[in-house]
Amino acid sequence: MPLMSARWLGLAVALGCACAGRHELPAPSMPLVVTPDAPFRTTQPAPHEAGGEAAWIPEITEQRLENGLMVWVVSRPSSTSMVAGLVFPDAGATTGADPTELLRLTARMLRDGGTRGPAQAVSYGSWLNGSLAHVEVGLTTARISIRGIAGTAPEAIEILAAMVRSPVFDPQILDFAKVDELIDLQSRSNTLTYLSQRIALENVFGDDTADRVLGSGDDALRAYDIEAVKACYARAFRPEGAVLVIVGAVDPKLVLDLAAQRFGDWRPAAPPPAAPRKKSKPRAAGGLRLNLLGEDLGDQADLLLVQPGPAATQDGLAFELLATAAAGSLLSRVNLRLRHDQGMTYGVNAKVLRGKEFGLFLMGGTVDVGLIVTAVKTMLEILADLQRTPLDGAELAAAKAVYRSRRVGSLVTNDAFFAEAAEAFGRSESLAESLRTFDARLDAIGPQEVLDAAQRYLRPKDVEIVAAGDELAARRLWSLGPVEYYRSGKGYD
Repeated sequence: MPLMSARWLGLAVALGCACAGRHELPAPSMPLVVTPDAPFRTTQPAPHEAGGEAAWIPEITEQRLENGLMVWVVSRPSSTSMVAGLVFPDAGATTGADPTELLRLTARMLRDGGTRGPAQAVSYGSWLNGSLAHVEVGLTTARISIRGIAGTAPEAIEILAAMVRSPVFDPQILDFAKVDELIDLQSRSNTLTYLSQRIALENVFGDDTADRVLGSGDDALRAYDIEAVKACYARAFRPEGAVLVIVGAVDPKLVLDLAAQRFGDWRPAAPPPAAPRKKSKPRAAGGLRLNLLGEDLGDQADLLLVQPGPAATQDGLAFELLATAAAGSLLSRVNLRLRHDQGMTYGVNAKVLRGKEFGLFLMGGTVDVGLIVTAVKTMLEILADLQRTPLDGAELAAAKAVYRSRRVGSLVTNDAFFAEAAEAFGRSESLAESLRTFDARLDAIGPQEVLDAAQRYLRPKDVEIVAAGDELAARRLWSLGPVEYYRSGKGYD
């Protein structure tokens, strides 16, 4: 850095002296007036009225075709876009007879063969904005969906029909689909969340269940051939029990008529039998199990508590409110105890995953390494307290407000309504009935229902704790009991 010249040094000294000699700011040219606070800071929001008119629910038309395919049309006239997609209940990670990675690969093959396969040779113009259909294999359903501008629902229905009714099982398309799935698998598996969930799933439910939820890995994916994909398609991607969902600025009668024309006579042959799934056995016995993923996170550690939860059709709302009260907001018990009482600067979140035969309750976040033992003890104490003491009225009302805002407040886009439809279908519920009765069902849950869910599902003495941190985190965890150590990076050992 060059030396300051004498001229500039003198100016700096003069300015410093002038500032040092100024004891107060000059009076303002105009008198200061206190600005009134914004209304939303001083006025409580209007309470939700039970049984009130649900103005947020759009018009929903439902029709079942003779082959068993259900059609749901969600009309949103003000929307400038639309989403159309197929939802298959027998192709989810916990509902399909085939391995998860084969279900994903088959869904990709249907998508790619239907939009760019050599046997199709069909160009649908630029309305897709250069993107292919979206494919997702969740716990209870598989989804293939297309997004476009308003008015493109007929083209979307044509493409979806081409995908599932005239699939192109081409070796080149299979190779491309494998590459895409391998890239996604590597992206998913190289995260601490994935590794933590796999460790917990294997210990709590067994290897086969972990493979069903997360996939078996790239070796199994590479081994699948065209015949395996064809068999999976015949078993999982069928019209009976599936649903076609169209959301957006659409004419319900027009799309219903077109759906009946394109899908009504789709009657595939009986599916081939699937290989029986292995019986999954837990790796670990009951009790508190501590696991550490060796990872240098500095002064922080990632912490995840995992235990079984309700399945897709069991005690859903009551357990969701329980999870929200435990760690679902900044006002939840865990966050108040750790952030407010202990001075921890990071938040803890809760998540509920619900499959066909089982569910998962996950609670965790980022903590200071020095507080990792305190965080674990606090979470376990709160789970035990939730089993003993019902939520008071204010706490339950706050949990309902948070959960309702997340469910209802998120339904502002076509994608959100499509996802809601798929989730409802995975729970064997009608979308229209699920939305229409949501407020009433939520209002009907009282402290006793939440307490019953806590006593039925929470297991504070039999949980999986997975942490990611360094040697200091490991030493601190050892004060709670033996720690199973894993290496992260290229997977885990």
